[in-house]
Amino acid sequence: MERQAERWEMVVYPVEGNRVLTVKGRGPAEMRLVYFTEDLARANIAEFAFECNPEAFVWDNVLEDEKAGFHRVYGRSEYLGGTISSDAFAGSETILHQDIVYVRESPILVTSVAISGGSPVRRSDS
Repeated sequence: MERQAERWEMVVYPVEGNRVLTVKGRGPAEMRLVYFTEDLARANIAEFAFECNPEAFVWDNVLEDEKAGFHRVYGRSEYLGGTISSDAFAGSETILHQDIVYVRESPILVTSVAISGGSPVRRSDS
């Protein structure tokens, strides 16, 4: 029996004004778009970071995992100083603060970031 190669699908999350605007791609992207449009508070970017601790590694402890590479979080943010509270969600069953953690080697591309209304910060590979 031959082992089939895993098939990866590119998923793009355009973000503006701290919100996921849409989800581009096929398969998983289509399901994620439905997920965000069912409750718009889910589309809030609650936090994100780029490899906060170069000594950290992913070992199934989200508090350390999120510091090992890029991570993004969507949903509630008021307890972190954000503006989206549980009242913003469609119902109690959709309230969340979901961490998505990527290991350093993940093929993540972030083209620009603007912090607190400041100028965009562009990554330089040079």
